[in-house]
Amino acid sequence: MWVLLACAGPATVAGTLHANDLNTEDEHWSFQPIQSPPVPGTKITGWSRTPVDSFLLSRLEARRGRVAPAANRRSYLRRLTFNLTGLPPTPLELRAFEADSSPLAYERVVDRLLSSPRYGERWGRHWLDISRYADSNGLDENRAYVHAFQFRDYVIEAFNHDVPYDEFIRSLVAGDLLPEPSRPPGITDDDWDAMSRSLRANRIRATGFLSLGPKGLREVDPVKMEMDIIDDQVATVGKALLGLTLECARCHDHKFDPITTEDYYALAGIFKSTRTMRQIVDKRGKGNGFWLERSVALEHSAPGTVPVMSVEEGSVSNLRVHRRGSHLDLGPEVRRGLPAVLTQRLPTDAIGDSESGRLQLARWLTNPQNPLTSRVITNRIWQWHFGTGLVDTPDNFGELGAAPVAPELLDWLASELIRRDWSIKRLHRLILLSSIYRTAGRSNQDPTRADDDELPAPLRAITGFPRRRLTAEEIRDSLLFVSGLLDTTMRGSLLTLKPRQYVNDAKTGNHLVDYNNVRRSVYQPVIRNKVYSLFQTFEFPSPSLVSGKRATTTVPPQMLLMLNSDLVVRSSEGMAGQVLGDKTRPRTQRIRLAYETVYGREPADTEVRGATSFLEAFARTLPANREEVQRRREAWQAFCHALMVSNEFVYLD
Repeated sequence: MWVLLACAGPATVAGTLHANDLNTEDEHWSFQPIQSPPVPGTKITGWSRTPVDSFLLSRLEARRGRVAPAANRRSYLRRLTFNLTGLPPTPLELRAFEADSSPLAYERVVDRLLSSPRYGERWGRHWLDISRYADSNGLDENRAYVHAFQFRDYVIEAFNHDVPYDEFIRSLVAGDLLPEPSRPPGITDDDWDAMSRSLRANRIRATGFLSLGPKGLREVDPVKMEMDIIDDQVATVGKALLGLTLECARCHDHKFDPITTEDYYALAGIFKSTRTMRQIVDKRGKGNGFWLERSVALEHSAPGTVPVMSVEEGSVSNLRVHRRGSHLDLGPEVRRGLPAVLTQRLPTDAIGDSESGRLQLARWLTNPQNPLTSRVITNRIWQWHFGTGLVDTPDNFGELGAAPVAPELLDWLASELIRRDWSIKRLHRLILLSSIYRTAGRSNQDPTRADDDELPAPLRAITGFPRRRLTAEEIRDSLLFVSGLLDTTMRGSLLTLKPRQYVNDAKTGNHLVDYNNVRRSVYQPVIRNKVYSLFQTFEFPSPSLVSGKRATTTVPPQMLLMLNSDLVVRSSEGMAGQVLGDKTRPRTQRIRLAYETVYGREPADTEVRGATSFLEAFARTLPANREEVQRRREAWQAFCHALMVSNEFVYLD
């Protein structure tokens, strides 16, 4: 039976529900045109630094909430540096910011971090969550995607260069089809040729967004395999860019949103007309036995680049409705296009008979009048700064998604993003320089503020910045950073496998991927079905799904890993070596430096005395015949290890 249970609920007969039968397009908030509301006034004067503050403060005042004090400079800088780079600030950076009395001190530190190459690595990783990025296929045959890293590197570079978000999205969906831009004045022929080749190469790299998904390579029915790949593309575009669960309409009309089965197959026809797989034959002209039906992820060279995973225009055709999701039970043919509810107010350009429709889709997605695209990314950016979005369901802006807590702020930010040329970095500055982002944390709960816990999360941030645990990547990178071991080399792949090679050795069962290196976590291979154990322990998202919001749990294996991991031991040894490196520094100063390096703050006098007692007591537990230098080093290694496994190291206020 070919019933695909993509969503809960019984299947309906395809075509019985139409967008026009529902008034959702006139009622549901996310389908409404984006407004640019006026900035509201507030009773408290002098607190708001940017319009962001006024929107939320006015709501807080209506609920009689109280504003939290501002965080001290060290806390703010630690929060900001982790947020923008995924790494802690150095003691020198902390001291410099603390001593900067300029009225532009905050602006300067935000701009410094936004211009750091570490910024693109941190924020590129956010987008890789959305892109279900992986370096292997997963599913039934876990074969290597050895050129997937080119997409990862493109994303990092795009964030670092602040590629306008609309241009970024057009490249992801139809980079191979975009026309060459107009030549700027004053550019020589040679320079323009080089710029054009680079732009073309980057746009082709970007289309890896559509080809990176898992593929059922052992599927005996090639038509079903192709439709499963198309479904992954529909689902990814829907959730990642529009915040809609379009894939729910593969088998039946969507149960909650005005998306019909015809709508689904209209969009699926665009990807049916896009080539993601091609045949490979051996010297005898027969199909390669490694791949079902002579098929492999399409890899080709853009001008001047190494091979990359990408897509290209295929044989253009429409799809017929698959009743209950089965290609064996076909209904009427559907013209390639977009869901009716999304195009009633904003029609797409006509799709020619020889075109897949990806270019029209890309242009429609980035039309400033599109009510979803800018709202979805704005909400994601807010969430990645505060831990919770203005809409708490970042991948679902449909009927089952959460309503926005402050819809007027969401729309104002979305309209500002468009007005500021779709610049993500300019949107960062609006948020990061606000008073709400500067509020002190609420690590110690004040019983007199218990009512604040009943506020929606975005409003609670005004009453005290939400504490969060570092992500898996931030934990690993911070361990290496504070120990002086982190290798900040950018780009490239750590995989040593051949194209389409199994990532597990079939004969020995050995895992053929090595994580024993000190490169940043964003460059570690992501293997579907076998994610790096440290990442798994700290809730790395499924690389087969669009993951707009990571889970955060606290379980015993996390502490056991921190206590026993070779990585933590190695990092504590490296940090001990750094602390002991300056032989002129007295022990008290070394203790203070260790605290400042790991926690971003000076230790209290009681902590210094406690650390001194610990070092002396630990040294006494070591064998008497051990050399004094070795005894001291082991004691400091144990002290650094203790700092690293504490809550203060892995939690951020």
